[in-house]
Amino acid sequence: MKQAKTEAEVKRIIDYIRPNFGECVYLYIDVMVYGIESPKLDLWYDEDEEGLNFVVMRYMDSLQIYSHKDNWDKAGLMEIVKEYDIQAVNAKMSMLDALEDELGDSYEKRGGWMFKGRSTADMEVSAADKVELAKPEDAPEIAALMCSSEQWSKMYNEEKLASQLADRMRTGMGRSWIIRDGDRIVAHDATFAEAEGVAMGSGLIVLPEYVDRLYSVALGVAIDRTLRDEGKVKFFHISDPSRMKTFKKVRNEIVAETGKWMKKK
Repeated sequence: MKQAKTEAEVKRIIDYIRPNFGECVYLYIDVMVYGIESPKLDLWYDEDEEGLNFVVMRYMDSLQIYSHKDNWDKAGLMEIVKEYDIQAVNAKMSMLDALEDELGDSYEKRGGWMFKGRSTADMEVSAADKVELAKPEDAPEIAALMCSSEQWSKMYNEEKLASQLADRMRTGMGRSWIIRDGDRIVAHDATFAEAEGVAMGSGLIVLPEYVDRLYSVALGVAIDRTLRDEGKVKFFHISDPSRMKTFKKVRNEIVAETGKWMKKK
């Protein structure tokens, strides 16, 4: 496996993953936005006589991987996992399944579905006027709110999540929208990654006592209106089968079955 060092190599990688970027949205966006200039990002690739066949991207302590083939360099991937003490490996489900022998003992596999979102920008909701765009200094409180939920606490360390959220806001990689009750943040939704024409939605959390106020809907409408005005299409990942059925019913489009291996605590 080779490490990408030049812009020409990065362009080849983008051209390789672009036709199927729904199977690796974060990989596509991170490479588009950060490139190899970022000290937090590394990029590797493998190729055969037909051209590129495997891409690995490290962002901080997580990996995003993609291949259009069934036969790709698992040994090379594991060298990277060990060298950088990787906490999560993200990919389409067929690639995660192929890593059972390598990661099954010390990592936990979590699956789900990647959706292309149906816009709610034209929906009217009374709580929409309560939504505001968060600032980097709000990141610790947002991280604490998210990690108060078992869903998010299994996936993120609170301190690292706060750092990542703040970094995304500062760099423009992602944005967070919040609703407050007084000085307290009680609801949050976000784009965890954005590039030209595309955004990855994630981070939805509403405190249980506020669920009946339709704050999750208000946040979604506010985000969709912003993305519509900017010409961006929203994707998002769902891991709960019941939520998957609900999102599919309202005509969101499933584009891939994806997930991650998370290192056991």
